[in-house]
Amino acid sequence: YKWIKWVSGIELTDDPLYKGYWESRGYNNEGDLNRSFF
Repeated sequence: YKWIKWVSGIELTDDPLYKGYWESRGYNNEGDLNRSFF
């Protein structure tokens, strides 16, 4: 799950290929339940 415990900073970008914390660790950005975790 993509829950947070605290916010230590916010980073903004206009790069469509940028991967956030969870996406860079293999989580699917689309939230498609029919695809595997990795």
